[in-house]
Amino acid sequence: LTDLNDSITAQTNANDIYSALESEMQRQKDECKVATPFKLKVEEEKIYVILSENVRHEVVFGRRGVAKALYVFFLRQIERAKMDHTDPIYISKQELESYKEELLEIYQRIGHKNSATVRNIESWWDPSYNDFDNALSSIRKFFNTEFDTDTIKDKYGKCYSVEIMGKDRYGNPRYGINLDIGDFDLGRYSYRRF
Repeated sequence: LTDLNDSITAQTNANDIYSALESEMQRQKDECKVATPFKLKVEEEKIYVILSENVRHEVVFGRRGVAKALYVFFLRQIERAKMDHTDPIYISKQELESYKEELLEIYQRIGHKNSATVRNIESWWDPSYNDFDNALSSIRKFFNTEFDTDTIKDKYGKCYSVEIMGKDRYGNPRYGINLDIGDFDLGRYSYRRF
């Protein structure tokens, strides 16, 4: 019985040490996160966070070209809303269908999917598929890993990931990015140049 108690005590101590080490590693990772806003820039098929004149960090979402295409589209919505004053700045998943040609063109360009058709992207707004939600999850994961999102939101009122920003007239969530037009440069993907 004494051996069992010693084993349990040793295991508990090992778990406590492991837990403390994990907490310390997470704290150090959090200290290294970007805590101030930086400009985003889209060049060719890549998205970068411009940390300084000579330092840029590539934004990597995964999900192949889907997340990147949706992200560029939502940045374009900011431009479009500021320039035209007619389009909504935030879009529901169901409303994406009315932008299918534009989404397809962005997807073809940014994902090197020249042979893609509207059929390849219809699942983005189809409620029976998870492509849209998985892409948004991939976007959030990148920014939550690399940025101190709480500090940037609380201190600067900005959010780099695609988040729910209200509802459409049917009660569906509308999504968008809480950045200003000066917070990014879409290059050739700009609404003005597209």
